[in-house]
Amino acid sequence: MEWSSRGVLAWACDEGVKLYDVGRDEKVALVERPRGSPAAGMYAPHLTWNETSDMGKTLLVGWADCVKVVRIQKQDAPDSSVAAKLLRDKPTRGATREITRADSFANGGSSEGDNASASEASSARVYVARVTSMFQTEYYVAGIQPFGDLLAILGWSTDGDRKNGAHPELHLVTHANVTQNIDVIATRDDPTTLGCNAYGLACAQPMLDNGSFDRCKHVGDHRWWKIGLEPRFYVYSPKDLIVAKATGARESIDWLSKQEDYVKLLDVCELASRYGHIDGSVRDIGHSVLQRTFDERDYAQTAALCSKLLRKDAAAWETWIEKFMLARKLAELQPYIPTDDPTLSVHTYEVVLNAFLAEAEHHPRFLASVKAWPARLYSPQFLIPVVKSKLASLNTNAGSPSVASSVSSVVLKEALAELYLNDGQRERALNLYLDIGRPSVLSFIARHDLLSFVARNKLSLLAQLDIDAAMSLFVQKRESLPPRVVIPELLGQGGFGARELTHAYMSALFDEDPTCFEEFHDKLYELHLEFNPKALMNFLKKSASYDVARACALLTGNEALIFERVFLLSKLGSHEEAVRVLVTDAKDLSGAIKLASELDNPVELWNVIIKVSTDSKDFMATLLAHAKNLAGDPNAIALIHALREGVSIDNLKSRLVDLMDENIALTRSLRTSYASESKRARESYERKTKVETRALRRHQIHVSRKR
Repeated sequence: MEWSSRGVLAWACDEGVKLYDVGRDEKVALVERPRGSPAAGMYAPHLTWNETSDMGKTLLVGWADCVKVVRIQKQDAPDSSVAAKLLRDKPTRGATREITRADSFANGGSSEGDNASASEASSARVYVARVTSMFQTEYYVAGIQPFGDLLAILGWSTDGDRKNGAHPELHLVTHANVTQNIDVIATRDDPTTLGCNAYGLACAQPMLDNGSFDRCKHVGDHRWWKIGLEPRFYVYSPKDLIVAKATGARESIDWLSKQEDYVKLLDVCELASRYGHIDGSVRDIGHSVLQRTFDERDYAQTAALCSKLLRKDAAAWETWIEKFMLARKLAELQPYIPTDDPTLSVHTYEVVLNAFLAEAEHHPRFLASVKAWPARLYSPQFLIPVVKSKLASLNTNAGSPSVASSVSSVVLKEALAELYLNDGQRERALNLYLDIGRPSVLSFIARHDLLSFVARNKLSLLAQLDIDAAMSLFVQKRESLPPRVVIPELLGQGGFGARELTHAYMSALFDEDPTCFEEFHDKLYELHLEFNPKALMNFLKKSASYDVARACALLTGNEALIFERVFLLSKLGSHEEAVRVLVTDAKDLSGAIKLASELDNPVELWNVIIKVSTDSKDFMATLLAHAKNLAGDPNAIALIHALREGVSIDNLKSRLVDLMDENIALTRSLRTSYASESKRARESYERKTKVETRALRRHQIHVSRKR
C-alpha cells in the first residue's frame, strides 16, 4: 500500500492495483494484472508515487516482470444527465468502471483493457487514471523508483549459476524500456539462498522550502540535480544496506579529469557553469588543469592541452607563452601557438621568435616558425637586422667553425631568405638560397614562383642539387623558361654530367609534352641511345620529328636494339630487310609473320620468310601453322614447294592435312602435281626399261658371236 501526498491511496490485491480517492471517499480505478502473470503471491508488488513528476500524480507499478506507469489527473465531471444515468447503473456507492486504454481517453471514449478509468460521480472535478507506459522486463522487479525522467528498477534474475547465485542489478531505463545504465549490486548476503522478495529499493530526496522537490535538469547528455538536492537510493537486503547517490556535475568533472579527456571536460565545465552547477569560471578550471600538469613538469602534455583548453582566449595564450618562456620550454609550445582565431599581439610573436633566435639549439624552431607563420603576425623589417647580426657573430666567433655553428649558419641564412621574401626582397632571398646550395632551394623557388629570377648560368647548378625536383620544376615552368633556353645552357657546361642532365630534362619534357621541342628530337634520340636505350622504342613510336634514316644507320650492328632497327626499317619501307633481320638476327619468326600480316600485300615478304626459314625445322613447323591464315592460297603452295628433303618436321602429315582442309587451291595443286609426277615417273620407268632391254639384247648378241 502506498499513500500519495495528494490524497490518493494505492494498494495491491489479487486482481491488480486499486486506486482510491481518500478525500472524496470514492474509488478511482483498478489497474489489472497482465494476463499470464505469475501467481500474485510469488513476487511481491512494488508501488511508488512519483512526487517529483511534472505530470501530476504518477504511480509506478512493478510486479513480477511487468512495469506500468499510471498517471492520475483531475478533469471536469460529466454533465448531470450523464451522471444521473451512471448513478442509476451503479450497483453500489463508489463503484468504478474498468480502466480503459490511454488512447481511448485521448479520444474521449473508453474500451476494455487495463489502462485508464474515471470516477463516476456528479461532482465538479473527478480523477482520471491513465496508463502512459507499460512494458515487460527480462528480470523480476524487486523495487522501482523515479530517477528524473527515467525509472530506477532493482531487478533480480534467475540466470545466476547454482554455485554463485544472482546478485540484484540496478537498471536505469526509459519509459519505453530502453536501458541507459546497469549496475550490479553485490551485497554481503548469500545470493544462493535469497529470492526476489528478499531485496528492496527505496528513495529519499531533500525537500525544498516550498514543499516541492528539485527537478532533474537535462544538461546536454547529462541529468543533473542541484548540489545537495539530488535523490539517494537505498538498496536493502537481510544483511546489507547500500546507499547510492545520483552523480552531479562535480563527479562528472572529476571522472573526466581522471580519464584525461580534457576536451570533453571543458565542454562539461561550460555546461555546468552555465546552469549554476559549479562555482568558478571555465577559464579558471582550464587554468587549474594546465597548472597541475605544468607543475608536474609534463611540458609536452601541457602544451598539447593548451590548444584544447585555452581555445580562443588570447589573453590566456599570452600568459602561458610567458610561462613556457620562463621555463625555457617554449619549443614544446611552438607547434600549438595560434595564428588565427585568436590572433595574438605582434609583440608576443616577436618575443617567441627572439627567444628561438637567442639559442643555437632552437634555430630550427625559428626557421619553422618563420615559414609557418604569416608575415602579418610580426615585423620582418625588425627581424632582418637581428638575424644578420646573429649571422655575423657566428662568423666572427668561430675561427675554425664547428659542425653546430655551420648548421646554425645555414639555418639562419634560410630563415633570412624567408624574411627577405616576406619583406618583398625576392632577389635577395633567391641569392641567399642559391648561396646555401641546399635542395630545399627548389621547393622555395617553386613555392614563390622565383624561377624567372634565376640567372641562366645558374640553371645547371640548380639542376645538380636535386635532378628530379629540378627537372619537374623546369618542365612545369616551360612557358616562362622555354626548352630553347634550358637545353643549350645545360649542354653548354660540357662533359658527361652535362649530357646526363640534358637527357633527364628532355626525357621529363618529352613525357609531359612531346611537341614542344621538336627541333631537339634528334639530340634526344642520341641521348636515349647513350643513357637509356630502353626508352628508344617509346620515343620512336611517339615522335615524328627525327631523321629516320640517320637513326636507323646509328643502330646498324647493334644487336641489343634489333627491334628498334626493325621498326625504323619498316618506317623506311624496307620491309624485306626488316623481315630478314627479324628472322636471321632476332630469331623472331612470329614477329616477322606479324609484320607481314600488318601489310596490305605481304606476298613478297611471305616468300622472303619462306626462303630464309627452309633450313630450320622449327621455323617451317611454325610457318605451316600460320600458312592457312597469312597470305592466301599461293603462299601455302609456295611453302609446300619449299619443303626440302632431309629437313625433319614433327607431325608433318597432320599439319599438311590441316592445311589442305583449309586450302582448296593447295589441294588441287597437290593433286595435279601428284598426277604429273606419277605420269613422269611412269614414262621415266618405261624409258629406263626399254634402254635396259636393248642393252641386254646387245650383250646377248655379243656373247653369241664370240662363241
